[in-house]
Amino acid sequence: MKTKQGFTMAALQTGMAVPFLYFGTQLAAALFFPGYSFLSMPASLPGSDQATYPMIFNAGAILTGIATLLALLALTLWKRNDLAQ
Repeated sequence: MKTKQGFTMAALQTGMAVPFLYFGTQLAAALFFPGYSFLSMPASLPGSDQATYPMIFNAGAILTGIATLLALLALTLWKRNDLAQ
C-alpha cells in the first residue's frame, strides 16, 4: 500500500509540473525558431516542418502529455481511495 501512495504522490507532483513543461517547451522551441513571434504565430508552429528543430517542440509536447496522463491516473487513484475511506 505504501508503494501505491508513493506513486500517487510522485504522479501528483508530476501534474504540478505540467504548466512549466508546457510553457518551457514553448520558450525552448521559440529560441531555435528564428523570427518566431508569440503574438502573431500559432503555438504549434515550432513543431511543424517550418521550424529549424521541430523535435524540441514535439518532444516537449510528448513529455507534457505523459505528465498530464500520470497526473490524471494519480487523481483517479487518490479519489478512489478517498471515496473508499
